[in-house]
Amino acid sequence: MCEVQSLAESGLLARFLGWNRGWRHALALVCLCALGWTAQGAVVITNVATANVTASGFTVVWVDAPALSRTMTPTIAIYADAAGTTSLAGQVGVEWYPLNSGSPTATNAYQQRQSQSLLRQESRGLGFTSVRVSGCAPNTTYYYRVGVSDTNGPLAAWPAAGPLPAATTAQANSFVADSLQLVLNVSPQTPPGAIILLSNTNTPSLLAAVVGDGAGSNQVYFNLSEVLSATGGTNYTPTGVQEFTARELGSGPGSAPATYDLTYNSSFTAGLENQFTLGSYVSLAIGQAVAQAGQSGSVPIQLLYGSGITNLTVAVALPTGDFSALSVQLVSGQLNSASLQIVNPGLISLNFGAGYGQSLQGAQALAQLNFTVGTNAPSTVLGLPGQLQQALNLDGSSVTNSQTQAGQLVIVGPRPILQALPAPPGETPNLVLYGHPGTNYQLQFTTELGNPAAWRNLAGVVVTNLPQVVSGLATNVTGVFYRAY
Repeated sequence: MCEVQSLAESGLLARFLGWNRGWRHALALVCLCALGWTAQGAVVITNVATANVTASGFTVVWVDAPALSRTMTPTIAIYADAAGTTSLAGQVGVEWYPLNSGSPTATNAYQQRQSQSLLRQESRGLGFTSVRVSGCAPNTTYYYRVGVSDTNGPLAAWPAAGPLPAATTAQANSFVADSLQLVLNVSPQTPPGAIILLSNTNTPSLLAAVVGDGAGSNQVYFNLSEVLSATGGTNYTPTGVQEFTARELGSGPGSAPATYDLTYNSSFTAGLENQFTLGSYVSLAIGQAVAQAGQSGSVPIQLLYGSGITNLTVAVALPTGDFSALSVQLVSGQLNSASLQIVNPGLISLNFGAGYGQSLQGAQALAQLNFTVGTNAPSTVLGLPGQLQQALNLDGSSVTNSQTQAGQLVIVGPRPILQALPAPPGETPNLVLYGHPGTNYQLQFTTELGNPAAWRNLAGVVVTNLPQVVSGLATNVTGVFYRAY
């Protein structure tokens, strides 16, 4: 394993060990470690399922163990026959860890890509694998074998022998008059990246979705118009009450599935949403921002879900000594008041009130916290934890079920900041450089951390965007460290 030591004099560095997704401030290191296979038992593949079948493709999900196998590379082979003699490699597309949109709090394409990358890492770290097979012909049967490999070759395959499992695409996609979207609030013990399967008693069709994809970190989103009819010819378009069952892929005997009743009708409805939760519920997110010392900036405040809320009060940890001109600005059209109070050094309180006869429903941007960073502020990464102090329903009762996601603020002072982004299996990792626009920074690397003379120049980078992504890093070494100055 890689040992990380603190450096006191040689520029600002970032650290990355294994799949560590955390930020580090001040003097730390980036270590990209190549982990090898050790003899801790054979890889076992279980809970293989076919889901999200359409006229042009399907998704395969599974679980593998032990934990070390999650550092290896998942594989899939597609065939035209059950014996596996006619390979369709190159004739169909394969997308690993397909996602809808990532985090709903992402405000730009960079944040969206980052959230998707983290979700993929979390899925793999939990032992879950999903792969989307696309470019298929309608009403056609395809066969597959899944596996896990490392640099020395295959470690496991499922099935090991016998006829291969099959997936038959739909004959066609039909127009779904009653399009239903289902958002489920999962147990707090179910982490982001987990895969949830949704089934219906009247069709063998399965849907698979990732916790945190297109919904909050404790939620999972399904588009029920993707369910196929029992014959598999086209989409499932019933009427009346239908029972759906949700369960976690590979869940143990102590994890009971949950059932939900949804009502279909024959009228046309666009984007009808069903949100299931125990009682009233509020989920907030403090956003992310980057600001230079001496400059102004803003952090978004996002409502991930609200079940008809009229008033909100949230406390946010913020070192007020480093900031001035603190203010809160409304964004939501359902709000008519917002106030900011400095409770004590390091803590502020934000209060929001809905307009007369209005309430906060579903997901929406609430406001933004505006600030000016001190001129002499050092380069640092600040966590912005928040806590919901009060939320009121339309009837004046208090909401007791809530969640608040912490935010993050990167302050670019005299020194640059490096962040390492984890990469999916087989992809090259990237660095993110935070520096002053127009400034030329030198990136260096070494594989001998204990030898000060071993640092070598990698590239000169002129910062044009804040932040700036640096790609093309080495992946074929056992441990490499980066720094910038």
